[in-house]
Amino acid sequence: MEEVKSYRKLLIESAIVHTLLQVFIATAWGLACFGMIDNWLKFSQDKQMLVHATGFTRLSAYIVSYTTLFFILKARNYKLKLPVFQSITAKDFLCILLIALGLFLVEKPIYDYQLLANTYLQTSFELPVYTKQEFSFTKIYHFVAILFLAPIAEELFFRHHILRGLQENYSQRLAIFTTNILFALVHFDNPFAVLTAFIFGLTVTYFILRSKNFYHAVLLHFISNLCYTLQNLFANQYMDFKQYLGVGWAYWVLVLLGLVFVVIGFGVQRKS
Repeated sequence: MEEVKSYRKLLIESAIVHTLLQVFIATAWGLACFGMIDNWLKFSQDKQMLVHATGFTRLSAYIVSYTTLFFILKARNYKLKLPVFQSITAKDFLCILLIALGLFLVEKPIYDYQLLANTYLQTSFELPVYTKQEFSFTKIYHFVAILFLAPIAEELFFRHHILRGLQENYSQRLAIFTTNILFALVHFDNPFAVLTAFIFGLTVTYFILRSKNFYHAVLLHFISNLCYTLQNLFANQYMDFKQYLGVGWAYWVLVLLGLVFVVIGFGVQRKS
């Protein structure tokens, strides 16, 4: 009889350590690369090469950190198994598209807090200005990272490894809460992204727990990141639209429309 392999249990403290380890590896890799770039600039003034080096550093931080973490966890005898591929139907895609667009609209007040506070509380926050991003290879590296590497790597790590591992040892609610707190905290570079990442994480988790299809999480993550990427690419048009829209009733109608999209998306999923 074939012996059943015994794997190490994933505890909450282990999940925290794994997350911190990923952040540490990515940060250390980035600092090391930028240090080498800085030394290289003392001998060369090739600006084009600098652009590629900077972009590759940001891109490779994802690859190096998650790949290194994979081998460490494998050596520590954690259960690491890729999810079985499942197809995504047209109805699945419609649900995911509605939810991603809905979240994009619902989260707007979080990012627009300065504008809302100035309007309704008569504060004097300096408003952020979105400017059109000119073409550069740095942007290409960045877009590849957030559109392709982030959805795959982060979903495999958080929604597959950590969530699945914690569900085996804790209640589902505690596993969901812990997973998405950790997911939110890795977006610490922007305090408001921490909050929106937590909301997004809970939404994705709820969706895939119902659909039992991990690849729905990857697609939802991709479309969500695509929305913000398009916002940056068309920053001038976005700022003109924001100025035209203001923060009156039309603004809140759009936010409410986003909530409706999310509800409809989950409603269609339930019927399927």
